[in-house]
Amino acid sequence: MIFFIDIEKAREGLVQRKVTVTRSGKTFQQTVWVRPEISKTQVNRAIYNFDRNYRPHFNSVERKGLEKISAKEAISRYQKGVESMMQDCNVNIRLNSKTLSKILEKGEFLNQHEIRHSGGIYDPKFRRQYESAIFGLKKDSPAKRFPIYGYLTSKTGKTGTHNLKQYGNIIVQLKDDVKLRSSFTQGDSHDRKHIAPSLISNPKYYSLDPYKPKILKKLYKGEKASISDEETYFEAQVFGGVSLKDIKSIKLRGEKLSKKDKERLSEFKIEVKE
Repeated sequence: MIFFIDIEKAREGLVQRKVTVTRSGKTFQQTVWVRPEISKTQVNRAIYNFDRNYRPHFNSVERKGLEKISAKEAISRYQKGVESMMQDCNVNIRLNSKTLSKILEKGEFLNQHEIRHSGGIYDPKFRRQYESAIFGLKKDSPAKRFPIYGYLTSKTGKTGTHNLKQYGNIIVQLKDDVKLRSSFTQGDSHDRKHIAPSLISNPKYYSLDPYKPKILKKLYKGEKASISDEETYFEAQVFGGVSLKDIKSIKLRGEKLSKKDKERLSEFKIEVKE
């Protein structure tokens, strides 16, 4: 597995490689700066757990009115389905107006290791240990090497019914090229040790949660599924930092901005939606 860290310049430990990327049904090669994933442990664990856990949902498919197919065919359908879902997604970050003002002033988003607090659970020791193991980072890596967290929506802006208001009302939509250096999981990656992240540009079925059957059931039947079909949100892990240049638009949803903030957004030509 390979995770994209930075597409603008090389950082310590990065190498330049050509990778295959699919956009709008077209496949082409692109040169990017990447870092190889150094541990397959979580991926192997996720594949094992997926195979073990998804079966109870479908071991009585006749009673559920579903076609009985082999595990191999089911996995193939899940894989094709998640590839389609990731072609129809945006990466977003939730925040409040106070946090947005600080970001506009500084010019970039900061992760939990840098700001030393969180809108969710703040446990820096555990987070650093977990992220180091999953993403192949050294525990003493600089804080900026660790990801910025967001979530996915469909292109229409829909997500699961999970309440994201704890992170703020403002929705920041990032530009499409950010997806090239982002991975995802269905749900909070820190609460789901039975799945593993994979690249949005190269998604894998084992990033879906086998305990959440709504999407799996659709894919099992050969139907098209959407990120918004499940109550859980899809988490995005963005590497290489997020600056103001990476923002496509901001949706205020009732929040008010200062004159200074509006001028800063206008300076970077960031679309503001009410």
